[in-house]
Amino acid sequence: MLLSSFGTSCSTDDVPPQVKACGEQLQHLDGWLATVTLIGKVSSPDRASSLFDSVNTTRDRFRSLREKLVSALVEAHAGELEMTLGSLAQVAVDILIRNLFERTADVGFLATDPTLRAFFAGGESTPSDMALAERLEEYVAKYSVYDNILLLSPEGDPRWALHACPGAQKDAALMADITRSRAEYLEVCRPSPLLPTRPESHLFLAPLLADDQPGSRPLGLLCLSFDLQDEMARLFAQLCDARHHLALLSPDGHVVASSLAALPAGMALGKQGHERVEAITLQGRRYLCRAVGGHPYQGYAGLGWRCMALLEQKEAFARGDAGVTTLMAIGGEVPARHRQGILAEICDEAADVAQRLSLTVLNGRITSAQCRLAELTPVLQQVREIGYQTRQVFDESIASLQNAMTQVTLADAAMRSISMIDIMDRNLYERANDVRWWALDHRIQHGLEVGGAQANQHITPVLQYINRLYTVYTNLLVFDTEGVIQAVSSPESSALVGTRLPDQLPLQACLALGSSQAYTVSAFAATPLYDGQATYIYMANITSADGGRVLGGMATVFDAEPELRKIVTDNLPMTAEGVASAFGLLVQSDSTIIASSEVCWTAGERLDAYLPVSLAGLAPGQRRIQWLEHGGQTYLVGLAVSAGYREYKVSDGYRNDVIALACLPVA
Repeated sequence: MLLSSFGTSCSTDDVPPQVKACGEQLQHLDGWLATVTLIGKVSSPDRASSLFDSVNTTRDRFRSLREKLVSALVEAHAGELEMTLGSLAQVAVDILIRNLFERTADVGFLATDPTLRAFFAGGESTPSDMALAERLEEYVAKYSVYDNILLLSPEGDPRWALHACPGAQKDAALMADITRSRAEYLEVCRPSPLLPTRPESHLFLAPLLADDQPGSRPLGLLCLSFDLQDEMARLFAQLCDARHHLALLSPDGHVVASSLAALPAGMALGKQGHERVEAITLQGRRYLCRAVGGHPYQGYAGLGWRCMALLEQKEAFARGDAGVTTLMAIGGEVPARHRQGILAEICDEAADVAQRLSLTVLNGRITSAQCRLAELTPVLQQVREIGYQTRQVFDESIASLQNAMTQVTLADAAMRSISMIDIMDRNLYERANDVRWWALDHRIQHGLEVGGAQANQHITPVLQYINRLYTVYTNLLVFDTEGVIQAVSSPESSALVGTRLPDQLPLQACLALGSSQAYTVSAFAATPLYDGQATYIYMANITSADGGRVLGGMATVFDAEPELRKIVTDNLPMTAEGVASAFGLLVQSDSTIIASSEVCWTAGERLDAYLPVSLAGLAPGQRRIQWLEHGGQTYLVGLAVSAGYREYKVSDGYRNDVIALACLPVA
């Protein structure tokens, strides 16, 4: 049983009304049939009693089938809740895990920034507070998930902060953690005297070393303050609707952030909903809840976060025929040929019970005619009526069961497509941030100003170091105002130095960008910079140190094929052996495939060449469900259009509508 509150020991209020009504109807019919059978045996001679023995035998089958049907209905509705709440919580926590994974790279790379090293090193090159603030404000403007940046002495004493922290003091517990840790960074989420006005701080820390050589002397500590409350509020607003709520839980079960006022930060929930959907009462209202942990991403598992999804119980049980309505809106019920497992068994057994009752009535009429037993006629009419009503109840219940089972697939497909497109938007948000920030690197700026052969010598080591940390790129390129490539990060691509950028790249648009916040992106198309495959290339211009003139630009070649395919495949369910596989795609609004879980459908081809899926009328942020017949199998397809993330594709001037398709087979 998936949902404990549906068990036999619970009150009737915990059972969905449609399940309760079905059970009561079948119990009534069983009792009626028992009464009619008894009357028939009492009022009929011995030669007709065998007829009613047959009815009693059929009643035993009926009771067994009734229990099987009610159990299947309970499981189906429990499964629907498990899928709806579990999927919602899983999407939320997995998105958070991937976001925080990017932060682990941020803190390590920013800790190598020459301006920050100069601040600690002292001497004539020490930046002023204004210069340091301008540098880090540029960083926060691009990586907008941070609300503060602090610089600490090697002993942990606050030395500088981007935004004032009145009363800031050394965090002794934090320094003890750093001393014990052998990792390259430290992540904590708890109250800290470094930010004393906050009830809780989510911090990423890494040592600032004198240089990039192993064993280099520590100069201090970089501390990035991640705005967790803002991030969760955005995530909740995106995933929750008027009925569903979300909460982020700490490893010990305390609420960290919530979309529900009845779940304030700090409230202890323990292990509520950890194993299955459970009922919980909050401020006099009864909710069904499910809490799940995040899936590790590239070895990063976070701090043991869990997300809980909640739905008020009366909302869960007030659905009625909403499932049927939803299914009819996208093209009707699942064809009978797709009935499998318990559903097929119940269909067959219900037909057999009805047939046996009909056969009993027919035999009774023959016996009645032969023996002139007029008293059998009204009894047989009642048996016939019971058989008819029994079949009607089973037909209606089976339809409800079938739709509930399909509703599980519908909810699953919808959430997987939402997760897929949101993770893609967030991934590419980071790519837009990267190119703009690296274009501000003083070493790269200086290299372009020097020009000539020395440009390559100055810039190449920097690009190679960056590319070793950020492996989602196959190459990083720096070019001058003529589009001539001056340096690359990939040794295998060194022959590109001295050649011009491919004509399809938006060189002039890049050079004309008006601020350090601006960037441009190539169309998703095949390019020689990516071995003839299709990808996105992010570009930003590079200006002189005083910002007075454009020196050239930077281009980052996104490793689209494995990165986007992983986004798709990671959001598909595991498929049991012998069952039709789910598949997924990322597609542009013009039907161009940019990623697919099916290796036979390559990026750059058109979706409509393979699948009859309509993309018409889909706007940014919109979601839809469709039926699909493909390869002799029926699928439910969840479609979700990119809505952007923070400023990316929302207010930064970039528009690229991508649609995620999660295609799940209907069993």
